[in-house]
Order: sequence, then C-alpha cells, then structure tokens
Amino acid sequence: MASSEFSKLINRFYQATTHVLIHYDALIDKLIGEEVAAFFVPGFVGQDHASKAVKAGRELLRVTGQAVPDGPWVLVGVGVNPVKAWIGAVGSSNQVSDITALGDSVNVAARLASMAGTGELFFSEDSRNMAGISKSGL
Repeated sequence: MASSEFSKLINRFYQATTHVLIHYDALIDKLIGEEVAAFFVPGFVGQDHASKAVKAGRELLRVTGQAVPDGPWVLVGVGVNPVKAWIGAVGSSNQVSDITALGDSVNVAARLASMAGTGELFFSEDSRNMAGISKSGL
C-alpha cells in the first residue's frame, strides 16, 4: 500500500473509532498504529461502564465493516476488560508524563485484543458478568 493510501486508511480508522468511543463516553488513552486504547471510567461513564464497553466494541466492529459481505475496509479485532484499573498520571514534571490506565486488567484487555481475530470481540468472564451478558451470547 502506498504511503498516501495508508495515511487515508489510518485517518479513517482513527476518525471512525474515536467517534464510536466518544459516543459511548470512553476516554481515549492512545492511538497506536492501527490500534486504539480507551477506558470506561465508572465515575464518568456511569455504573453501566462494562455494558457500554461491550456495546462500543460491537459498534467498532460494525463501523469498520466486519459484517459486510464484501469484507471489512480494515481488519479489526476487539478486546474488552472493563475491570478495576489504576488510572492517573505517570512520569514527573521534568520528564515525559502521560495519563493512562495501568494494571493487570489493562494487560488482560491488551491480550484479549491481540487474540481477537478479524471481526471478533473478546471479553473477560468478569466483563461478561459486569455487563449482564448471558453465557448463551450477546
């Protein structure tokens, strides 16, 4: 793919995904290549943060065309694990600092996302329970 084509594709991806995440009240943590990391803070999103995270994941798959017969316009898999994490500033005033989410639950979400194939939404058992999703499916 030519650089100009890739630039258009990644810009379209960032625009589509950030639009969905903002709609579901997520805080966007990072745009990393063809990956987007976001978190759903209960104090901001509400107590249904797990449900919103799963719904946002489903919508991310929809807007990127994962269910379109001709195939998606970008290959996407989603990992969701809206379980307790540490959120705050890292670094110091005289170094690079960042506001991010850290902890085991963030690592689990990253692993779920890396395991999810094109068009798949993986979420943890805790996420399923928190979102009120039955074992029989979404």
